[in-house]
Order: sequence, then structure tokens, then C-alpha cells
Amino acid sequence: IHVLGWNLNKRLDPQWPNLGFISFDISTNPSISPKQVLQELEGDINELVADGHNVALVGDSIGGYYASYMASKYRLPVVLINPLVKPHDSLLLASLLEDKQRDLNLVQGELQEMETAIAEPDSVMVMLQKGDKIQDYEDARDYYISCNQVILNNGSHQFDNLKGWIPVIKNF
Repeated sequence: IHVLGWNLNKRLDPQWPNLGFISFDISTNPSISPKQVLQELEGDINELVADGHNVALVGDSIGGYYASYMASKYRLPVVLINPLVKPHDSLLLASLLEDKQRDLNLVQGELQEMETAIAEPDSVMVMLQKGDKIQDYEDARDYYISCNQVILNNGSHQFDNLKGWIPVIKNF
């Protein structure tokens, strides 16, 4: 689950899809509310489960927030890559919707409603890089303190050298 035009399939092509991962793109279009995104993700997850697939989630940035929510709701394993912990308070969200205060307030409210406790911390792995300039890695480290964590020095919000971590993600 990813957002903001950061296309994991391109970054990891052809390795990502060849490993059996399916990419869910989340639109940053302000006319699509977080509730609508959740409905779309629920439809995708339900379809995969109905087709007999084993489902686990990987989410980055705000996609990590959505993945965490969906993993708790459906009791799915999840890997969160530099996840936003409180996207409703994020400067990133505010900058995306800076000219649309009404939309910003609506999106912030819906995102805040999604805050949830981690249902099964053993089924959550959080991957953080200290060089993330979008969110202080310590926010996610502290929020997901009871979960499996990989914390690396330096790096960026896009998680530098993610390709090298694909086997770890897959094995988790």
C-alpha cells in the first residue's frame, strides 16, 4: 500500500511483483476520502481472500498507516516501512492540501478516526531509517514499541536500499 506517487513496482521492478506482491495505489486526490480508500482496500483484501490467497500487507509512509489499520481489522501480518504514525497532524498532508482547508479538515478528521491499537504486535514488523526527514523515526519506534523493529542509521523516508530488504520482508 503506497501513496504520493512513490511507485514501489517501479522502484523494485521486476522483483516486487515476481515475489507475488500486489500493489495497491492510494490516490492523494482530495476528492477521495480516507473512508473511500478503506472501502477500496477492504474490497481488494476480501477479493484476494475469497480467491484463496494468503494476504499480508506492506505499507510505507501514509500507506503504512492504512496498512496498520487494515492489518488490525483483518488480523493480517504487516510490514510497515517508515510509517506515518499520526498523518492527520503531518506537515506532508497539510502541504498536499494547503489550498483546500475544507478538504484538509475532512481528511484529518477521517484519518484521526482510524487510529487504533495494535491488535497483534507479533505480526507487525516496522522498518525505520533514522534519516527520514518526513517524520522523526522515534515517533514510529515509540508507537510500535511492542512490535518487531528494524532501525537503521541514515537513510530516507523512501527507505534507501529497500531492494536489499525484500528477503526479510518476504520471510516475515
